[in-house]
Amino acid sequence: MHSNVSADGSGLDGYVDGHAWLTITINGKTQAYGLWPDEHPRVTDNGDKSDIRIGMEIGAKADASRYYELTSEEYAKFQEKLQENVKWTYTNTCASWASETASEITGEIIDANDYGGFETPREMGKSIRELEDKQKSSLSHPITIENRQLSSFLGMETPSLSPVAQTLVQQSEQKVREACERYNQPWAEGMCNTSMALAVVAREAQMNGIDALGVSRDGIIYIEQVDRKGIYREAQISAHEAANIPVVQSEQRLAIVDQQMLAQEQQQTINNLAQTQHKVHSWPRMG
Repeated sequence: MHSNVSADGSGLDGYVDGHAWLTITINGKTQAYGLWPDEHPRVTDNGDKSDIRIGMEIGAKADASRYYELTSEEYAKFQEKLQENVKWTYTNTCASWASETASEITGEIIDANDYGGFETPREMGKSIRELEDKQKSSLSHPITIENRQLSSFLGMETPSLSPVAQTLVQQSEQKVREACERYNQPWAEGMCNTSMALAVVAREAQMNGIDALGVSRDGIIYIEQVDRKGIYREAQISAHEAANIPVVQSEQRLAIVDQQMLAQEQQQTINNLAQTQHKVHSWPRMG
């Protein structure tokens, strides 16, 4: 992952300038991926298609970079992310997409949140430098999956969870403990893993509480909620998968998802204000 904003932001406005992107290198061949708005002069408006552009940053100079060795599963997940129809918006910039995609794929938390909750290449560059200060990486010596898990939690602060996410963590543990008692199962490491994994899928499903938990005959755990507005939500995960995801990994994932949900809520607030006030804004210069 890369940011072209220097540590002091020299030559740039910092907040509205710069670019962030991702690259994948296979057998010495590198391809670049970044998010660009249709209105940017360097790109062609592709209408309703995804704003993820390929190859735009080949040869570009980065001021901050971090390299990871991906497993085959992680690479496959990245390919799936590339198929998503992602749109550039004021609260989903190049830095938003690059940091969130890298965080989701690698498990390391890359912070791009700048003033006002907007994500910028400047802040992403700062986060990269903080990670690199603790553990250096390069194209020839990327961070392995084992070292990623250590570098993310040893000596690095994890973003605090929102009250909603904290509630889900508490209620998921409560429901798993109730299930253990119901089925006469001892509390073990797998139950801790399951509890945190359920909190993650609940947050991804935009749940703010867990009313019920059940397990199907084929080993699928279901959690359900009916909120105050009567809206029904459901999430599920394989019991085997949930029991084998380390708590630390789920904690990282929950922090990422929680930030994404908060950003979406902020975007909705901005949209509502824009509709009310009928303001016209120019788009920032960053990619």
